Formats: sequence, structure tokens, C-alpha cells
Amino acid sequence: MIGPVDGSFSGPFPLFDGDLLIHFRTELQGLGQPGLCDMWQMTSGSQLWFAHRRELVPPGFPLHRSEVEGLHRGTGDGEVIHAPNFWRVRAGDRLVLIGERSYLETGMCYHILEFRESALVYWVREDGLMPMPEEALSASPSPDDALRLGWARGAVAKVTALGPPRTMATDWRIG
Repeated sequence: MIGPVDGSFSGPFPLFDGDLLIHFRTELQGLGQPGLCDMWQMTSGSQLWFAHRRELVPPGFPLHRSEVEGLHRGTGDGEVIHAPNFWRVRAGDRLVLIGERSYLETGMCYHILEFRESALVYWVREDGLMPMPEEALSASPSPDDALRLGWARGAVAKVTALGPPRTMATDWRIG
């Protein structure tokens, strides 16, 4: 299933234990070939959130003034913060969610989300908190997990077959 994601959707998007979430980005100079930016293997009770506007960003999240429309000098003058526990998804990026679902006829959930505008994407653990960077770094499939690595290879093939997205941004900025 392929679906566009814009500012009308913020979350929560429920995730199941073992779900694989993969972030793809197509660069303009890359001849339309998507690159894999990051991958998370989710734990039970997690939720995924998309923040397209400053008001939806988690409290205390440090936004730089260059990233937000209308953020004035003196506010957010430090460095742009990058961490593995959140993704700055640009317009044109695609997220693929793959997981087992016994209630579906195929037994699998396979969503390709194509972003129409920039968003901060982050997961919230079952306890309601964002994971620490160390937890996000360790949230990838084991090299011995042939099933999930096969899912990842399949996701690369499907996203590549889609070709370049219709909408693309070269930078990340939210309203």
C-alpha cells in the first residue's frame, strides 16, 4: 500500500514488536535512485509520530531558526541537532513500514509512505518517552535476522521500482 503523507496526519501510528521502519531519500543528483538513510526495528507498544508544524514538535525539542518558518534571531541559534532517535524527513522522502499482522489475509503489513512536505519523525516508547540515542542506534535488525534483512532488501526493490517521487525538497524546514 502506498500513501501520501502531508500536514493533515501527525500520529500516533501504532507499531508492533518486530516491525521494520526504513527511511529512504532520493537525491536530485542521484539519478532518481533512492538511498537508505536509516532503519529501526520497533518494540512492542511503540508509536510513530509525524510533526509537520512547530506546534507538533515534542516539548523541549531544540529546533534551529534555519529550520522553522518565522523563528526569529536569538531563538535556536545553536547548532542543528542530529540524533538517531528522530528523523528529519523531507518532502519526497519515503518511509516503509513492514511487519507481521496475523489478522491480515497476507499476514503482512507493507506500507510505503511518501512525504509531500517536511516532517520531524520520531517514535515514542510504550512509556510515552522518546528513546535515548543509544536505544535508537541499537534498534536495527541483527545481522543474523534473515527474515527482516529480506524485508529490507524487498523494500529497497519496491521503492526503487517506484522511481523518483513527484514532490521533492532539497532542505528540511517546517512551518
